[in-house]
Order: sequence, then C-alpha cells, then structure tokens
Amino acid sequence: MRARIDCIPCLIRQTLEVTKLATNDKNLHESILRDVIKTTLNLDWHQSQLILACSMFKVVYDRTKVIDPYENIKRQCNDIALSLYPELQRIVQTSKDPLNTAIRLSIAGNIIDYGVGREFDIEKTLEHVLKSDFAINHYEKFKEKIQNAEKILILGDNSGEIVFDKLLIEVLGKKQVTYMVRGYPFLNDATIKDAKYVGMNEIAEVVEFKICDEGNGIELEEMDNFFSNFDVIISKGQGNFELFSSRKNIFFMFMIKCKVISEILNAPIDLPVLLYTENEGFI
Repeated sequence: MRARIDCIPCLIRQTLEVTKLATNDKNLHESILRDVIKTTLNLDWHQSQLILACSMFKVVYDRTKVIDPYENIKRQCNDIALSLYPELQRIVQTSKDPLNTAIRLSIAGNIIDYGVGREFDIEKTLEHVLKSDFAINHYEKFKEKIQNAEKILILGDNSGEIVFDKLLIEVLGKKQVTYMVRGYPFLNDATIKDAKYVGMNEIAEVVEFKICDEGNGIELEEMDNFFSNFDVIISKGQGNFELFSSRKNIFFMFMIKCKVISEILNAPIDLPVLLYTENEGFI
C-alpha cells in the first residue's frame, strides 16, 4: 500500500514522540525534528508507510543513540496483557465458537498501539470487539482455509498484542505455527525479546523480519519466497496491512485506527477487520 499525503504529517508526529522518549533535551528535540523534516523532503512519499517510517526514525536513532525508546512501555504492555490472559483463556475455552472468539480477542489486542497518537482502553476494546460487527469479516473463508492447513505463519505486530495472539495459536491446536516479529526495535512492535518474555517461543517457532537496515532475519525482498512455505498467512496490525496489502492470499486482522485506513476500507474507525486477499492484493 502506498502512503497517502495524510500519512506524512502523522509520521513526522511519530518521530517527535520517539525523540521525546529517547531524550529530555528540548534543544535536541527541535534539532532532530528539523533533520527528520529535511530527510522526509528527499524521500519517495509513495512508498509504504512502514518503509518511510524506517528512514525517518533512523534519524532519531542516529542522533540520540537510543535503540529502543519504547523498551519500558513494551514491558508494561506485555505485563498488562499477561495479567488479563488467564481470564481471556477462560472466555475462549467456554465460548460456543472458540476460534471466532480467539480471533476477536487477538484483533482487540491490536488496539495497543503507540504509533497512531490515540489513547486506548484495552478492557473496553475487548468488550467492544467481542460484541461488535466487523467492518470486513471473512471468517467463513478463514475457517475453510484453516481446516486444511498444516503450516501457518502469523506476522506479529505490537508488544502486549502478542499475548492476545497466543489465544489464537492455542485454538489452532496441533497446526505448525511460525510467529514473525521485528528483527530490530521499531516503535512498540514486538521483537524476539518480547516473544520470549511472553512465552511465544513455547507454542510457536519464532522468526525475525528485517525491515530496517539494522534489523535481523528475513529481508522484505525475500518475503514472497518465504510466504510460499505456508498454507495460511495471518497478518496482524495496520502496519503490516500497509506493507503487505498488495499481496494475495493473506488474512489481515486489525483494528481500524486512522482516517486513511478508514477511508480505504470505507468503514468507521474502531471497527475490527478480518480481510482476505484471495486472488489479488486488496490495494
């Protein structure tokens, strides 16, 4: 998905937030923001939002030398989600349709996002998503594909949210699940450190995705070949939707959290999405 013009000021806002987390030096805030704006002017604004963000955030990391400004916030999000986990497990296990419920809770966890500049309430969102209609709901297709699948890939998104994804993996049972995280700190996205912290490595194979130059794992250019190893691909979060929405045969699960995505999907903000790109990419 190509970035829209409205994405540019949003990304600049995010870089300022990252800068303020990395340093308390107000003079440095302005200096870095000026450098970010200069860098942004020379970028191709029609790239994916995630690729643009990598170039912009790199300015912050290079200037502050702080690799993971969200480290403490990510730990807090993981801890909050883990505290909710036993009750959420009970909800799934006692549900009339455990798979549907696990999907809803996994998507609800996507609200834990410090990139969109909106406050969130995890417990309120959980209640909302369990009861609300989806903006797009390809659940029947999901059940059909999952039934015959042996190898499943889940593209992880945010810290905290990764805990809610464990509910879905547990319902999938004996399927062979691979869970992909970022190979390098990026906002509050989950890394291998988060995966191990929440025990994801105990129920799935965890691999890394290299998206920024300093990252580890599989390169973006290698993803199509990597995808071909799996029967079902599940992509969590708006960022992964923006990056991979042009590819076919992917299930996208996320909450609509910004005006741009709302307009593209022609659906209100705060609704859950389960979208399948079957024969061709969505956009």
